[in-house]
Amino acid sequence: GMTFEHYWDDRLPAADERTLFRFAQAAIAALRERGADDAPVALGSERGRVLVTVRASGAAPLDGARLLPAALEERIRVLDGRVATRADDGQLMIVADLPVRVA
Repeated sequence: GMTFEHYWDDRLPAADERTLFRFAQAAIAALRERGADDAPVALGSERGRVLVTVRASGAAPLDGARLLPAALEERIRVLDGRVATRADDGQLMIVADLPVRVA
């Protein structure tokens, strides 16, 4: 299944929205490839940054493998963004954040 939670109602510049959408697609695909049945997506903001978090239970643990395409990670960095991968309490999370630039 697919779950989407959002805590953000503003619009971002088109390039930022497109990049975050592509990030969510790639993160969901990566987590499903690692065995996750569900990969909920959350969109929110924190301290002047917009965050997209994709999390999954039951996904294979991190083994140092790249989860996202290098070109996508580079595109996020070009937009002054960051990507982080975390494993906590049986959940694997991939998070991207960009500075808030309202369209």
